[in-house]
Amino acid sequence: MKRGFSLASVLMLAALAFATVSAVVFCILKLQRYETHSRQRRQAEIYAQNALEETIAQLVENPKFRSNVTVANSPGHPENAQGLVTFDQGQAWKSVNHFEEAGDEDVPEKTAHLWALGRFGGAEVKIEAALAMPAFPFAVASSGPIRTSGAFFAGTIDNPDHADVPIDSPDILKYLKQASLLSNGDSLALSGNPVHVTGDLVCAGLVDLGSGVKVDGQIRSHASKKPIPDLDFAKFDTAGKPLLLQLAPGSLRRNEPIKGYARCDGDLVVEGDLALEEAILYVDGSLTVRGRLSGKGALFATGKVVLETTALGALDQLALISGGDMTVLGRPGQRSKLVGLLASKGNLRLSDLTVVGAVVCAGSEDRELSMDNVNVLGNGAGLQFEFAMGWGSARTSYPVTLSVRYGGGTATVRLAKVDDGHGGKREALPADFVGRYDAAHPEAALLTESDFEVVLEDGSIQTLAAAGISLTLDELQAQLVGNLNAAAVNAASTSGNAYFGQGKLSLDLNKFLRVGDTLQVVYRRIH
Repeated sequence: MKRGFSLASVLMLAALAFATVSAVVFCILKLQRYETHSRQRRQAEIYAQNALEETIAQLVENPKFRSNVTVANSPGHPENAQGLVTFDQGQAWKSVNHFEEAGDEDVPEKTAHLWALGRFGGAEVKIEAALAMPAFPFAVASSGPIRTSGAFFAGTIDNPDHADVPIDSPDILKYLKQASLLSNGDSLALSGNPVHVTGDLVCAGLVDLGSGVKVDGQIRSHASKKPIPDLDFAKFDTAGKPLLLQLAPGSLRRNEPIKGYARCDGDLVVEGDLALEEAILYVDGSLTVRGRLSGKGALFATGKVVLETTALGALDQLALISGGDMTVLGRPGQRSKLVGLLASKGNLRLSDLTVVGAVVCAGSEDRELSMDNVNVLGNGAGLQFEFAMGWGSARTSYPVTLSVRYGGGTATVRLAKVDDGHGGKREALPADFVGRYDAAHPEAALLTESDFEVVLEDGSIQTLAAAGISLTLDELQAQLVGNLNAAAVNAASTSGNAYFGQGKLSLDLNKFLRVGDTLQVVYRRIH
C-alpha cells in the first residue's frame, strides 16, 4: 500500500514536471514566434515607411506624380521583402493624388491619399497617410521689411462684394475673418491711425507698433523665416503663343480691350485706359498705366510697374506681377479697389487702395513693402483663379453681302454664342474648341457649320444655310480664326504646364511655392 502510494506520487510528480516543462517550452516557442513576428513587422513597417517617404519626395518634385514606387529588398533580407506604393486602378489600397486635378468626396482637391505596403517574411504592414497643400496663409507677405502709414486694415472676406462695406461699419464684422502679415526682413513697423490687423504679425526681425495699432492675433518677433512665393516670369511669357497680339514698345493709346495673349518687347506706357478681357499682357521691360485699369486678366512686366493715380474699378480678377519695383497709386479719398494679386520682386509701394486678394513682395531681403492708406482683404481671388483665354488679335466676325435671292443687303457672320452652363449664352472662346483637337488628325478643322451664325440687319439670327452663305468651313476658319488649329496644337503640347493648358490660364499663388514649402501630412495611421 505504501509502495503503491509512492509510485503514484512519482508518476504524478513526473506528469506535473512534464506539463511544467511543456508549458515552459510552449511559452518559449510562443515568445520566439512573437518576437520573430514583431521583428518582421518592424522591418515591414520600415519598408512601408521608406516607400511612403520616397513617394512624398517625388510629389515634392512633381505634384502630378502618379507612378508606382517600389523599395527593393536589402541584402540578407527575405526575397519578398519590399515597400510599395501603387496608383494602379483596381487595387483595394491604391493611392490617389488630387494635387493638380479636381477632387471628389473621398479625396478633395489639393490633397493626396497614400497607401504604403511593407512586406517582410510573413509580416505585412500598411501605412495610410493623407497629404494636403493648404492655401498660402498670409494676406500680406514680404521677403523684406513692411511699413505702413496713414490708415491700414487687414482682414479676410469670402465674398469680394463685401469689400464695398465700409471698414468702420459694424456690418463688416459679419463677413470678416482673420488675416495675417509676414515679414522675413529685419522689421515689421506699423504706424498711422487707425491701424487694425485681425490676424497675426510674424517677423524674422522686430515688430514695431505705433500707438494707434490694434492687433487681434499673436505678435511674433524674431520668428523663423517662412517661404515666400518665387515669381518665375519665364513660365508666363506669351512669346510664341497662338493668336498673339504684338504691341509696339513706347506710347500706347487703345480704345479696344486686350484679349487673349499679348506681348511687348520693350518698355510700354499706356496713356489712357487699359481694359483686359481674359487676357495676359507680358511686357519684357517696364510698364506704366496712366488711366483706368479694368477687366479680367494678368499683367506681367520684367521691369518696374507704375500705375499712376489709377481708377481701379470693380474688377473681376486681376494679377499685377513685376520683376522690378511696383508702385500703385489710387485716388486719394476714393479708395480704388483691385480684386486679385499684387506681387513684385522689387520694392512695392501702395497708396489709397483696397486690395481684395493678396499682396506679396518677393524680392531680396532689402526690398521694402510700404502701404499708405491701404486696406488688404484676403480672398481666394488673389490666391487662386483661372480663366479661359480670349481670341487675341483674331477676328470672330466679319461682314458679308447677301444675294438678292436671300433678301440682299449686308449681314454679319460670327461665331455662335455657347451655353454658359447656367441656362444662358456667352461669347465663344478658344477653349471651347481646342478640346476637339486630335493629334492623329492635326489637319482636321476644329469648327463645324453649327459653330457659326448669321446676324441680319434687323437683328434676327439665321443659320449659314438659311442665309445662303456658301463659304466652306476652311474659308470660314481662315476668315475668322485662321490659327485656331495652332492654338489647339499649343494647348495640347502645354496641357501638362502648371499654368497654361487647354487655352486657359491657371494662376495659383501656391504654384509660386515649392510643394515642399506647403505640403503637410495631416493624417498618418499604421494598419
